[in-house]
Amino acid sequence: MTVADFLNAFDQQTELPVFYFTAVPLSAFLALWLHQGRAAQSPWKYFFTGLVYLTIIPGVFALLTNVYLLVFGSGDVLGFNIYTQILPVVSMLLTLWLIRKSISFDLIPGFDKVIGFMGIVGVVFIILFILDRSHILFITRVPFQYGLLFMLGLILLGVWMWQRYIKSSSSR
Repeated sequence: MTVADFLNAFDQQTELPVFYFTAVPLSAFLALWLHQGRAAQSPWKYFFTGLVYLTIIPGVFALLTNVYLLVFGSGDVLGFNIYTQILPVVSMLLTLWLIRKSISFDLIPGFDKVIGFMGIVGVVFIILFILDRSHILFITRVPFQYGLLFMLGLILLGVWMWQRYIKSSSSR
């Protein structure tokens, strides 16, 4: 099964993504209403952690596929599938907003690793975009050595993000 087959399966059965991407923010809303000031305590903290991962993984995947289709493919914003490309992002933003009203993201285990990972993916995406558009040759008015310095800067930014968010949080 390819990614396209997986997304087409959701296209055929719209009830599943609609249920999932409404149940996660609804669960965050109910937890916001029910936790009664105990969001930082053990059972609620792990419940919010589960909600964060349940919403961030499909949301970031949908966001990356949207950006990929717009930048590298011949994607059209008006041709986006609501159930697989827009609803996960909206659900992610709504769920994170509701969770943020209940608990600080610093108290959610592993959240800093997720943010660091998203930053690294973003830096890699920028590098791949530049390499794709340049066709390995920097055809521009900027001298070649400046292009290499820019790429080196992006790599150093990725290493810094890795050390700051991934390695430092594992040593806590």
